[in-house]
Formats: sequence, structure tokens, C-alpha cells
Amino acid sequence: LARSIFGVDVAPLAVWLTELRCWLALVIDDDATDARTVTPLPNLDHHIRTGDALAGTTTTPHTIARGLAPLRARYSTATGTRKRTLGARLDDAERRIAIAAVDARITARTHERRELVATARARTLFGTRTGLARDTARALATCKDTLRTLHRTRRALVTGHPLAFAFDTHFADAMLDGGFDAVIANPPWVRPHRTDADTRATLRTHFGHLSRTTDGAAFGTQPDLAAAFTVRAIALLRPGGTIGVVLPAKLWRSLAGAQLRGHVLATTTPLAITDFGDDPHGFAAAVYPSTLVARTHDTDAATTTTADAMATHIDTAARDGTGTLRHFPVPLARLGASPARGAPWRLVPDAVRDAADAIADAGTPWHDAPIPLPQLGTKTGRNAAFLLDTDRIPHELRPWTRPALRGDALARWSPTTAHEHLVVPLDEAGRCLDRLPAPLARHFAPHERPLRDRADLRPRDPWWALFRTELLAPGGWRVCWADVARSLRATLLVPQHRTIPLNSCYGVRCTDPIDAHALLALLNAPLATAWLSLAAEPARGGYLRFLGFTLVALPLPRWERARTLLAPLGAAARRGAPPDAALLHQAVLDAYGVSARTVAPLIEWAAAARRRPDVHDTARIDQPPPPDHPRHTPAPHPATGAHA
Repeated sequence: LARSIFGVDVAPLAVWLTELRCWLALVIDDDATDARTVTPLPNLDHHIRTGDALAGTTTTPHTIARGLAPLRARYSTATGTRKRTLGARLDDAERRIAIAAVDARITARTHERRELVATARARTLFGTRTGLARDTARALATCKDTLRTLHRTRRALVTGHPLAFAFDTHFADAMLDGGFDAVIANPPWVRPHRTDADTRATLRTHFGHLSRTTDGAAFGTQPDLAAAFTVRAIALLRPGGTIGVVLPAKLWRSLAGAQLRGHVLATTTPLAITDFGDDPHGFAAAVYPSTLVARTHDTDAATTTTADAMATHIDTAARDGTGTLRHFPVPLARLGASPARGAPWRLVPDAVRDAADAIADAGTPWHDAPIPLPQLGTKTGRNAAFLLDTDRIPHELRPWTRPALRGDALARWSPTTAHEHLVVPLDEAGRCLDRLPAPLARHFAPHERPLRDRADLRPRDPWWALFRTELLAPGGWRVCWADVARSLRATLLVPQHRTIPLNSCYGVRCTDPIDAHALLALLNAPLATAWLSLAAEPARGGYLRFLGFTLVALPLPRWERARTLLAPLGAAARRGAPPDAALLHQAVLDAYGVSARTVAPLIEWAAAARRRPDVHDTARIDQPPPPDHPRHTPAPHPATGAHA
């Protein structure tokens, strides 16, 4: 405790409990029977700190940090006046380290500013000044702003303002020595948009790369805050150090976890990954926990090659259909669903992985097929203002309403009767109305303020606008599916069908009815659900999230062959004669050109997972999807306050 164990948490209560737990461990191991001979408990307030583990940097501090470790060791056993004196010396040392760090950044930025100014003042061969290019001017302005901020920070530190937590300040001796040997973390599982503005600014500064796809393009789904803590934990390790972290299992599959997966593989060698699934014994909340144990690359191991590292087997574990946690080794080279950086990880036995790879090898990527990309259904931002019960629509509003389709009410093959209607403030061309007719104005008037406060509303949009209207127009053949379901359910909206899929649905608008019917049959086949179960994010009670980017991962069969074999089945099903499950399965196998024996392990693994009862609520197995929808409030995590 006096030399090796450190901790940080944003919640003071967590820090106090940690100190208490450490003291109890010492007392339990003390054999003294006389209270007067019990070894004094150490002072831990400079080992277990209150602070944000994501704040600050992890750079190597100034060499003055070398005196911090012996000073902290002396403080841990000090009492009375000596404790106060050593505590003041520790605080002063940490402040001097922080000032030295700011000075180093000021020096670097000043040098950068001089280089930019010199570039602008340089002369061409013709004697004219180069001047400031747009990028150079922007970089110079940023540099000046940073310098002003750094000088303000330095003045605050010198005048005694509170010292914000930073690893290279408060644990500077460990960082100077190369980092920690091990980092254990149970970070909060929170989306960044649910954090305060200061936290979001910190995330953009230090972890902005996590919110981009592998090709550098930004995407809408932000990674969980746990991803940033994992990156920070890896940065705190010395070469050959080990990380153990509790993370949401979705990070190994979701698009939002792509950068984290790539970062983990680039900086560490995973040793063990366990997907606990829907585990009622480990967590009281409805969460899907996993653990990652990994070791950073050892710079001294010069003989280790990339080929050797990729041949490493990872100890993975996941729950099978009986709920039993099964362990199976996975070669690091086969951990990802594809060789692409950030590809989803498959924590399944070799036979299941081989079956999934057989489908991928036999099919073609969605992007190479003549099928449009999936689109999210229409989003209101305030259902109370737009959705009406079908039996309670005022007569004056009927011309402005259309049937609405929710994901939990979506049936296979063909749509059922809608129980809700959506108020649609659009003209005949599908454009949002510039002015509301009197009936719509009276209807929306009570909702004006909350409608203006919607996060998706752009400055130029009317306050009554709808969002994500790509699937709203009735033209074309719209193949739609529920975004949360136990198995993939797809339906077909024929041209001029007035039903509007809501944002609990995804869909594809086809211009060719043969394409639409073939896709309808494919998505309703057991093989599609089985393959996607390895890529889809889990939801409570055995449900899966069939999001747009998840469906795009599905390899499609050779499309001309699929049109011939599958379109007749889809057309017959839409007319009320759905094919037998075995017939549909065989047709899909023929479309891919694979045998039933080849895909049997994949089908059985996915089917067993769906048969496993919901360990949280067995009475709701066949009920509509639970309220842990990605656009609803997420289930709480028991460690929401824990930062490291």
C-alpha cells in the first residue's frame, strides 16, 4: 500500500470506501491481540485520489518527480505534526511538477508559433513574402489560443489555485518510471452525450479518435465512455504491463467499438476475453458485461514478430444455449470477423466461426450487391405530438395522418393493421410545410416549446419538422425490419402503401420488385438471423439489435441466383402463403451454394442462444422488446460513478 497500489475515482465516497477496504485488509492480517500493539494504519490519501481519470495527460513528467516516491512512503506512516509537514511537502512537490509540465508545453507551443511565423515571413524566389495560407493561419490562431490558456493555467498554479488531478502530476513517480505494471478498471458505461459539457470537451481533446470509423469518417453512434477509460488505462501501462477491465460486451461487436478494437490490437496482446452475457449473478442491473485482460507489447522482446503475435491463442469464453460459460481458445489472427482494422470480434467456438466464414466466402459484401443501404425509419423527437391512436383521430386531422409501423408490432412478410397513425406535416411532394394549415396549427400548438427544443432540429427547419424521412415516401418497394427482436423479422410495403416505418424500424427501398421479394425471403430465413447473431449487439431477454450497420455486415448470396431462388418464395409469402421453414432454409443454402452440414454449427449456436430463457424476466420471453432500446434511457450500471 505504501509503494505499489494507487487508485483514482471521481466519486469521493468511492475513494473513502476504497481506503476503508484497504485498511480492513491490513487489520484482518494483523495477528496482534492487544489493540495497543496493532500496526498503525497507513495514510492513503496520497495513494487513493479523488479525481477524473480521463483528465490531464499521461506524458513523462519532469525529473523532479524522482523525489516523490520516498516522500510519499514517509508520509504514509507519519502521524501528528510530521504528517502535516510531509503532506504540505507532497502538495508542494505535486504543484512544482504540474508547473514544470505546463512550462514544457509552453516551450513547445512557443517554438511551434515561431516556426509558423517564420514560414509566413519567408520570401519566395521572387522576393515576395509567402504569407499565411488558410491552414497555417488556422494553426497559428490555435497555437496562440493554446498559449494564452497555458499562461493562465500557470498563473493559477503559481498563485495556489486547486490542482486538478493528472496522472503525470499526482502519480508522477510511476509515470517517470515508465508507467504501472497493472491497471484494473471498472469504468462507467455511459454514452458521451449524457455527460456534462466539460467532460465532452475533454473527450474530444484526448479521445476524439474513438468517435470515428476506421476510414476516418465520423459516425453518429458515439462510443461508450468505457472505451475512453480503456485507452487511458493502456496508456498508463509500462511495456509488458497488464490491463484488466470490465466493459460492455457490445464494444466487441458494434460499429462504435471499431476504433477501440483496433487500438487494443495495435497496442496490446489480448490474453483473455469473457462475454458473460445476461448474467444475473454478477450484476443486478440489466447489463451485458465482459472482461478484457491484455498485455502491452514489450519493447525488450525484439524477437517477437507480427506473425508470432497473430499466432497467439486468446482464452475466450461465452455462454452457450444452456447458460453455461464455455471456454475456448481463439487464434488472435481469427478473432476479427474480417482482416479489416476494427472488425467485430467473434467470441465463439471454431466450428461456429468456420460456418460463419463459409457464408462470408460464398457471399458478396452488401456494398457490392445492387441493394441500397439500410435507412432508419422516421423519427419524431416527440411521439406525444405526432402519434395518435387510430380510433381517436380527430376528423379534421385525418387528411394529415398516415398509418405508423413500430418495430415491436412488425410482423413477418406483410404488415398488419396499424394501431397508431402519424401526423405528417408534408405537402403532396413530400416536403415539409412552410406554414401549418389551421387544423395542424391547433394540433401542434400545445407542443410548440418541446418541439423547438428537440436535439435533432436544425436552425433552418420548421419547428414541426419530422426527421429521418428517407422511408416516409410511399414510392418503391420498402423492405423493413424491427431493429430489436429475438430473430430478424422483415415485412414488405408495396408501392403506394401509406404506412410509415418509425425509427424502431430499418428499411431498404428497392426499385425492382424481384430484388425486394428476394431480400424479404433472405432476411426472414433462419440463416440470416444466425449469421447476424455474431455481429448484432445483445439486448435483454435474448433480443438482438438489428441496426442498419449490422445488416450491412451480412454477406449477400450471388444476387442473380438469389433472385431466381428466393424471389418466388418472398412473393408467395407476401400474398399470404409463407414457405415452410425447412423449404426457405434450403432455398437460402442453395442461393449461397453451401450445404446444411457446413452451417449446422452456426444455426445450432444461434438457436440455442434464443432458446435460453431470459434470466431476468422469464415471463416476458415472447413479449415486445424491452425498454433498453438504443434510443431510450439505458439501463443503469452498478459502477456508474467508478472512474478507475
